[in-house]
Amino acid sequence: MSYVVGKLSDGMTYYFTVRAVSAAGLSPASTEVSASPTSARQAIGSMSAPISGMASNPQGTGYWLVNEGGAVSAHGAASNYGSATLLDLNAPIVGIVASPTGKGYWEVASDGGVFAFGDAAYYGSMGGRTINAAVVGLTPTQDGKGYWEVAGDGGVFAFGDAAYYGSMGGTTLSRPVVGITRTQDGKGYWEVASDGGVFAFGDAAYKGSMGGATLSRPVVGMAVDPTGDGYWEVGSDGAVYAFGSAMFQGSVDPTTLNAPITGVSADQANGGYWLAGWDGGVFAFGAPFYGAG
Repeated sequence: MSYVVGKLSDGMTYYFTVRAVSAAGLSPASTEVSASPTSARQAIGSMSAPISGMASNPQGTGYWLVNEGGAVSAHGAASNYGSATLLDLNAPIVGIVASPTGKGYWEVASDGGVFAFGDAAYYGSMGGRTINAAVVGLTPTQDGKGYWEVAGDGGVFAFGDAAYYGSMGGTTLSRPVVGITRTQDGKGYWEVASDGGVFAFGDAAYKGSMGGATLSRPVVGMAVDPTGDGYWEVGSDGAVYAFGSAMFQGSVDPTTLNAPITGVSADQANGGYWLAGWDGGVFAFGAPFYGAG
């Protein structure tokens, strides 16, 4: 069964839940999902949109973009180690994460499937299992011998040598979780929600958040600064919010965006960050620009 929602504005993010009606009454609301109308946008470069994530190498000399079909584009000194485009994907790719050496990466799909390339090893996934909400992100352990997946309801799934430190799974959230990132020593992690709320587990210290603040557009991700003592949140309009030791290096004027921001990655060498747009556009702040698309 499907339903077409009309009269939506291009570029706006909309949130949906559904309920079933029967003789017994009204069912509880489903898990909330979001979507942004994007029919009028054109991709930058040769890789087709939508771009669903980006990752940078630890040397700060390059980065990768990934689209929902699993295609990867490499920029700067980052090498292309393969992609999930030749695989029969059951769900779209929602993110990409570099291995600790920068000589490989993982792609993660919304059904929890994980695909490893280069020196990134596969340690298992939620692919093929029943989950309460779509997976929205992945972060590796310090040594790259494990990783955590996070779902939109805040549930965390640990694989390899990744230890479970807790999650928001089973908790009522104001808005869905959209990302996860680990601490420097890999003994904790943060979850971030689309309203800017941040949830800290293990040795991850809470440094503040945009939770409870009025935002022009939803938060789509977060990145930890090189010191590990602060982090940035980024909104789909290109707004950047800095907490702890993370330094604000600039943000995108929303009036110049052709498409929403969908990814963020920290420059571990220079202390800045990159933002990636739905159309493949890349914006560098305190970090070198290596190309787009």
